[in-house]
Amino acid sequence: MRPGRAGRGRMQCAPTVFFPTGWTAMGDRRRRLGVCRTGTHNSTQFSKMTMLIYFDQILFVHALYVGMVYSCLAFGATYYRKYADEYEVQKYQLGEEIFSAYNPFAMLGIVTFGLLFCIFALVALLQSHASMILYVIPIACGINIVQFLIRARHQRVKIQSRGVIVRYLFKEGGIGLGYSELRRIEARRFGSWYIVDFIDRWGLLRAQCHLRSVMVKRLLAMARLNPECEVLVEE
Repeated sequence: MRPGRAGRGRMQCAPTVFFPTGWTAMGDRRRRLGVCRTGTHNSTQFSKMTMLIYFDQILFVHALYVGMVYSCLAFGATYYRKYADEYEVQKYQLGEEIFSAYNPFAMLGIVTFGLLFCIFALVALLQSHASMILYVIPIACGINIVQFLIRARHQRVKIQSRGVIVRYLFKEGGIGLGYSELRRIEARRFGSWYIVDFIDRWGLLRAQCHLRSVMVKRLLAMARLNPECEVLVEE
């Protein structure tokens, strides 16, 4: 074969070899452009969503200052109640502590303030020109959650070897009751809890608390050690 014909052969064969590859490269380029366009579209949607959230740093700092003042008042009152109640409870000589129980209303308060925190925080972030009160309310709800946690720990119902100390969440002081002073203990079911009434020898209701079923069994087992105390359980 002559060189001219060989050169023409090579020129004729070149498109047949590289033509599909060229189309493949163009397809890859189009796919890349499609991916880039899709990524740009998603980032645009994300930026539109983030534009709906507003956060004023200066207003938040001012709200933190108000929350700090409120926390001083709230925690000051909480710890005053703690030491005042402990001083009064020390008067009762009811033996050693067997176990203690948390107040269910404290847990209900924690859940309630947690929901309020989420609602007002979302409302504050969706306002382009929010007022300070919308920033203060979530901070105050967070402080109240911590306050309820502290109160729930301090105001536990204590079952002791010779009696019971009932402490209320929203009432000062505590009520100490010896098993020998009680005529009857009544427990009736209230949802997943039990309402327990402590009735003295004169038929007066001295105290009331809410306990779970496991704690009620332990309390009634301790009370049955005193033959003069009657135990009633209503399912």
